[in-house]
Amino acid sequence: MLLRVEPDDWEHAAAVAELARGAASRHGLTDRLHELALVLDDLAPDERPWWRLAAPGVLEIYGHPGHFLAERGAELAGSLPSLPWDLREPPAPADPPPFAPARGERFLHHHFLAVADVLAGRIVPSAVPAGLAEAFQEAWDVTIDGRLRRGFLPGLPVAERRRRFARLFGAAGVLLPLHWELFHELWDWDDPDQEGLVGRAGRLPPLDHRPPLDRRGA
Repeated sequence: MLLRVEPDDWEHAAAVAELARGAASRHGLTDRLHELALVLDDLAPDERPWWRLAAPGVLEIYGHPGHFLAERGAELAGSLPSLPWDLREPPAPADPPPFAPARGERFLHHHFLAVADVLAGRIVPSAVPAGLAEAFQEAWDVTIDGRLRRGFLPGLPVAERRRRFARLFGAAGVLLPLHWELFHELWDWDDPDQEGLVGRAGRLPPLDHRPPLDRRGA
């Protein structure tokens, strides 16, 4: 399998390629693909990078290099003045975050298992009703992380997956016990299929009824 990471002059490109080859092998993709491209040139990290089968046997995944680097969230708060007149010298540019193999593996295993589902014919994203696309994706993501964790592979823990589930569907309405039962049913589902995922997505709060999202604090 031909594997390339772009930009190819990125200092971590070779390390990412090594991680990707190992993860692809674990999900049986090295025998099913003849070309894999990881294009890490997005301007900002996104929880849902996208991928496509550009041609038979050719997989392209698009994302941000930050998916393979250590997270840094708390540093900025300490550098800001607490009062308008509390002026300070601007902070020195921070060193780039270090390479984080565990974070990168989690990213790769999640997307590679999704690709394996599609190649096996279990999931057909193009056949999902448009009004259920976002709910279907979240439901599918829950099954992916549940399977990864049970297989002792890198994936989001159940608490983090629950948080994301609540953030998405809680904005659409009240999450009832039956919705959490659905969450755990999805998490424990070892062999998800298209019909079952569409049916479960349809039983979750309708996301097209959400109020507009206030992004001022995002």
